[in-house]
Amino acid sequence: MGMFSTYQEWQESVERELVTENPLLDCSFCDGEGEIIKECHCCGHETEKECEECGGEGQVHYLESPARADLSRRKYVKHVTDDIKKLCVFTGRDALHMLGEFVKEYRGGAHG
Repeated sequence: MGMFSTYQEWQESVERELVTENPLLDCSFCDGEGEIIKECHCCGHETEKECEECGGEGQVHYLESPARADLSRRKYVKHVTDDIKKLCVFTGRDALHMLGEFVKEYRGGAHG
């Protein structure tokens, strides 16, 4: 086991937390706008329609959303690097060294 949580461990942890808290998230179908705007392919006329997924609210609870939260590798790397930076500021450790250790571990196959 490495010094950092693996991508899979991070995903499972975030998923458990989201299920427990069931927070409101921006609706993925309307990008949090509550309505969907469609443009006619032939005349360019726009029509607005209330988003059926969120009922025009722009947000849905996590457990009710068919498109779950972003748990991508990109978000994982950002989360871990942000935490490393905060830890290094707090402890006075060398952030570049710790970030380098994370990158070596991540690229070495310990990321799941």
